[in-house]
Amino acid sequence: MAYNAAMPITLSVDPAAFTLAFLAIALSLWQLRRTYKVIVGIADAAAGGTHSDENRGQMFTTLNIHILNKGRPLHDVQVTLEFRPYGMAGSSRIPLKFYPPDNSIPAVYRKGEFGQGMIGNFGFKSYQLEANEAKLLGSIRDAAEQGLQLVIYSQGYRAAVFNVDTGMDLIKGRWREFAQRVNLTFDTRTSIKGSKARFNKPGKLLPIFPSLGFAIKMFVRGRNEGDGNIELIRLRVFIDIPRFLVFLKRFFADPARRCFI
Repeated sequence: MAYNAAMPITLSVDPAAFTLAFLAIALSLWQLRRTYKVIVGIADAAAGGTHSDENRGQMFTTLNIHILNKGRPLHDVQVTLEFRPYGMAGSSRIPLKFYPPDNSIPAVYRKGEFGQGMIGNFGFKSYQLEANEAKLLGSIRDAAEQGLQLVIYSQGYRAAVFNVDTGMDLIKGRWREFAQRVNLTFDTRTSIKGSKARFNKPGKLLPIFPSLGFAIKMFVRGRNEGDGNIELIRLRVFIDIPRFLVFLKRFFADPARRCFI
């Protein structure tokens, strides 16, 4: 059959094949980004009171922040809290302890490789705090105003920074306060079959997201109530109108503050 220049040339595309090819390319680029870029997330952040033989049976407060590596491997990881102490000049840095899963002695560094998919537990135990560390933590009155940050170091270099009680962390903290109040009303008393012992089963009506600001404030509050020498940090209600108005004033006054992430 001879070619006729007047005949139109039509191209047909299979939608299914095109969709699969697009998804394959997107997945490859996503995996490539995870391989060559530092991506660190907060898997969980919680604070609470407990007691065990390690503190001679006395009550103490714990802060546990689970760091999840989603990207390229890190080495000799250290996690610190950095902020401007209230009423003091300069900035301060308090290293969190790394608690190994085998309950061995905690260390300031997590030695060795911290590969993709690995989780590390960093935090504080109130009875292990030095006097100057306890004093500095007690100086945190407003995390956002004092520039409180959770900083992750790899081999002594900054690998990731999380702003505490600002942006999404602030929203998650407010939601967590609200969700816990709602879930508390759905707590039930239950018992194990064949046993007379009864315990409280927490309600799970609303989901709870990890919030650094909420966990750190709860830790400092528990530390204060347990030892009496750290100033109490007031837990704000779900909607704090005066603070919200101050935020709006600064937001519109300074364009540089218009960042929520």
